[in-house]
Amino acid sequence: MGTSRPVASTDHHHRNVTDLAGQISFGPPKTKAAVRTVGLPAFVADELAQIASQPLDRDALVFQSAEGCAVRPGLLRRRYWTPVVEAAGLAPLRMHDLRHTAISLWIAVGANPKQIAVRAGHTSVSVVLDRYGHLFPQHEDALLQALELPAVISGVEVKPQPETTPPNQ
Repeated sequence: MGTSRPVASTDHHHRNVTDLAGQISFGPPKTKAAVRTVGLPAFVADELAQIASQPLDRDALVFQSAEGCAVRPGLLRRRYWTPVVEAAGLAPLRMHDLRHTAISLWIAVGANPKQIAVRAGHTSVSVVLDRYGHLFPQHEDALLQALELPAVISGVEVKPQPETTPPNQ
């Protein structure tokens, strides 16, 4: 079993990048919930540190052009994303699909709906449950066992009651 590593860093999501006709602009995220600070596991922070030419500050762009500017999304897709995805045999994987993959992995390792909503910037837990509810493991057997526990402890035998029909009024 591996050793636990502390959270190494955080990502401060406080602005979005848009590309309209080749013009890059920065603006606020779509919702208040999207403004958030998310902890990064140590291995992610280590990888980011390796690609950064200098220490990153809060407002630094992780991925930049050679001139230190934001990379246009269309250019990133054409030059890098699409060739790599096709070479890996994963087409038509979209960048946004990585978001769904991350959320699916959070669920698989036991994150609860509230944690996921906060990390993903969803406005409510119901958004998480509506979109990803099918991925949460079913715990019906454990629930039924837990519901039997009070009867076992008290020694009371719980017998199902026969159904009765209400008298006609």
